Amino acid sequence: MSIEKDYGEFRGDFPAFTPICDLCGDMLPTEGDWDTAVDAQKAAGWKNRKIDGEWHSVCCECQRED
Repeated sequence: MSIEKDYGEFRGDFPAFTPICDLCGDMLPTEGDWDTAVDAQKAAGWKNRKIDGEWHSVCCECQRED
């Protein structure tokens, strides 16, 4: 599952978590914690799929193309 963790120059010690589709690079809005980012993926209808032995986040558009 791809959720990018970023400390950015304006966030100080508090990370930001951005869900990213592993197939097309589409991104959901940045969240303040890991669990909320995972919940946002689920709410958006994203799925996690095992491809070549590794887990990948797949957005709705990429799911339709599959």
